Amino acid sequence: MSELIRITNGKFTASVRPEGAQLVSLTAPDGREVIWQGDPAIWADHTPVLFPVIGNCKDASVIIGGKNAKGGTHWVVITGYTGTRTELVLPAQIEGNPVTEIKVRAFQNNGILTAVTIPEGVKELGHYAFADCQNLKRVSIPGSVATISGWAFQNCYALEDVQLQEGLTAIGTYAFSHCTALETITLPTS
Repeated sequence: MSELIRITNGKFTASVRPEGAQLVSLTAPDGREVIWQGDPAIWADHTPVLFPVIGNCKDASVIIGGKNAKGGTHWVVITGYTGTRTELVLPAQIEGNPVTEIKVRAFQNNGILTAVTIPEGVKELGHYAFADCQNLKRVSIPGSVATISGWAFQNCYALEDVQLQEGLTAIGTYAFSHCTALETITLPTS
């Protein structure tokens, strides 16, 4: 890997990897690191687009995209992935905080993923969450997922098999549209 490029405004310092202009560090004026640093004990990949909502929130909820993301005072929403793994096992927790949602367009247009395992505890897959992941063949969706939003897997041409678990209550419009390799979807009995 190339040497990082450092940019500062006199208060914050950003470190950027030349390959893909990936932001890998953002240091606050007090010296505190703001970006996830890829702890191998939790999740070794380095992605600056994960963010935990940490702190006390009124009524233990936050409005994200006009939707109440009620889930307690500490949780993590995955908003994207910039790593290079083709088979990805998402963590159930990051720094002790549960992962509860895969955000809108979080993995959209990711051309390298072939398999994704979503951890128990995730409740929702956002709109277009995995749309246009043309090499995605397998996805493991746990029973904690209650909602697969519209267009979540649209145009995942290589997707072959989907196993949906008990607990799923809603599948959005066109969630699996144009998944031309998809021959089987196993639905829960409920």
